[in-house]
Amino acid sequence: MEQQQLIKTKQIFFSTAVAETSLTFHSLKYVIDTGLIHMPVYDPLTDSTELREMNAAESTIKQRQGRLGRTRPGEYYPLYTFDPKNKKFPEPQICQTELSNIEFSLRRLPLKCGLNDLKKWLPNAPSEQATDTAIKRLHQL
Repeated sequence: MEQQQLIKTKQIFFSTAVAETSLTFHSLKYVIDTGLIHMPVYDPLTDSTELREMNAAESTIKQRQGRLGRTRPGEYYPLYTFDPKNKKFPEPQICQTELSNIEFSLRRLPLKCGLNDLKKWLPNAPSEQATDTAIKRLHQL
């Protein structure tokens, strides 16, 4: 019973990005934010994906701050010195991922279009090199 009481009064959450948008912690009183995110980023030059640590965008920081005040007052402590307003939103995933699966899926559609057809409609299009690498990979298969 003593352990249950302790759990009810003192909790520490170490969270992933999923808690930024989809969870409400009723007992959350403090958020200590490193201001960092870890993202898998594809490099078409090396044809590899690596996990990179980078500064969070302003929209991400606002989501983290938004975890507080939903069910009770809380305090937010930023541990970063950069200005999150320098980057309003995170880089779109299509600009950071290997694209051969997307190219393949697009080619299977009845329209038979590909990434080069789709890119003109995207607000943030992937690089030419990433697109070319994906198309070449599929031709090799």
